[in-house]
Amino acid sequence: MGFFDTIYCDYALPNAEVQREDFQTKDLGENLETYRITSDGRLCREDSDVDNNENTPSQQDVNFHGSLRFYTSLSLPCDPPILIFSEDSDANAPQQAQGKIVESEWYEYQATLIEGTLTEIMRVAQEPSSFHVTHLLDLPDSEMVDITTLSRGMIQNVREGNRRIILPKKKPKNPPSYTIADIPSELLDKIKKLRLDRFIEKHEGPWEWESFLKYDDACLVHLKAGSRAYQYTVLMPFAARHKATFEEVLCTESSDMLTLFFVCPSLAGMEGEKDNRRWGSFCAICREVPAYGLFEDTTLYVAILLHEVYLSEPEMGDNWAFRQVFR
Repeated sequence: MGFFDTIYCDYALPNAEVQREDFQTKDLGENLETYRITSDGRLCREDSDVDNNENTPSQQDVNFHGSLRFYTSLSLPCDPPILIFSEDSDANAPQQAQGKIVESEWYEYQATLIEGTLTEIMRVAQEPSSFHVTHLLDLPDSEMVDITTLSRGMIQNVREGNRRIILPKKKPKNPPSYTIADIPSELLDKIKKLRLDRFIEKHEGPWEWESFLKYDDACLVHLKAGSRAYQYTVLMPFAARHKATFEEVLCTESSDMLTLFFVCPSLAGMEGEKDNRRWGSFCAICREVPAYGLFEDTTLYVAILLHEVYLSEPEMGDNWAFRQVFR
């Protein structure tokens, strides 16, 4: 978007709903300054750094002459409301709605000032409104919704005058079947240069990922995003045979990093131990690797730290211990 200046308008606008909104303009030099069109139609620059007893910004009349465009976007719930229902719900029962739609409307005005005084203000031709969901309640696995597809459907339904949108029923997604062999060679070459630290009994590393890939001591693990879909694919530094005892406990995402807590008794060499879930526990820090759309319905991560951890006290469940920390 670049730089712009901000305008407040005390002069009566054609649309009262945006009278108190702040507007942007690129017609005043784009210096990130603040202006105000006063109730008597003068354009003034505000200086909030000036110290005065009233603690209000000072105003300097800029005696503007010419045309000035300014604009904003306002989001309001559709009136009458547009409700979203699942395919199996009763469309006549609003309490079963899964969400509501908000309409974002574009407001752009052109003001004409002659020798510093406003002589005309009019709204420029409107752009088509856009729509988005304010909230979408969790649906059962049997009713998963592709938000991108839903958005296209929403606009089509709204333009046709339909005030209810019925979500199509979808089958649960199966876990991805990607393997390391599916990773393109150019992407694999970049992954090989990443480094990994391991703390299993003792610290080892940092190692470059090239050695793990060379000796087949690596595999792709697919993680669920809650109960809705498979969203994460993580390259982990252990052989594929350990995936049989792998179980995700907690997964938290932050920016381009993933923190994963999981149990894997076979990786800890404790398949036969009575308390193997408590002892065969790990924490992994994983870094997102841009895959540029090569993998559908999943985000690719690579582990950069694998740490053996003590999951919980004997009398506590593993989920309980982690969720007390992250609640």
